[in-house]
Amino acid sequence: MRLSNGMTKLPRRLARDARSGFTLIETLAAMTVLSIIASVVLREVVSLRADSGWFGDRSQVALTAQSVLASMLADRGLKPGIYRGRMDGRQWTAKVMAVNLSSQFPATAVPNSAGQVASPPAPGEGPPQAVWEPQRLVIEVEAQGRPLSIETIRLARVK
Repeated sequence: MRLSNGMTKLPRRLARDARSGFTLIETLAAMTVLSIIASVVLREVVSLRADSGWFGDRSQVALTAQSVLASMLADRGLKPGIYRGRMDGRQWTAKVMAVNLSSQFPATAVPNSAGQVASPPAPGEGPPQAVWEPQRLVIEVEAQGRPLSIETIRLARVK
């Protein structure tokens, strides 16, 4: 339908739809909310990327510690003491300590069937001496933040 000034009149349905759009305030509020969400997401992505570098470094430190542990366990003549070295560009320290089991598990006298406790055997008459000695092995490898530590027990042959 044409008006006298040369313009066409919009049908009511189209005119109502044009007026029912978003206002400037609503649009600005939506943009503000979206920018806050985008900044939070971006901060988390940056944080995750930094954490992935930390995890990668930590896994390399763990591999270095396991390599040092394998080489220390393969050494049959390992004596108690402190060992230091460098592997894969990282400083490591290994402490080998003898474990005294007699103080942790004292020998107890066991009575025989008659209820009597036998006297300890004279030196050289008792059971054979142990051929193995437990050693505590602690390995520390430097890392960002705090060092990674691995601790284990190994059996060493007594000579």
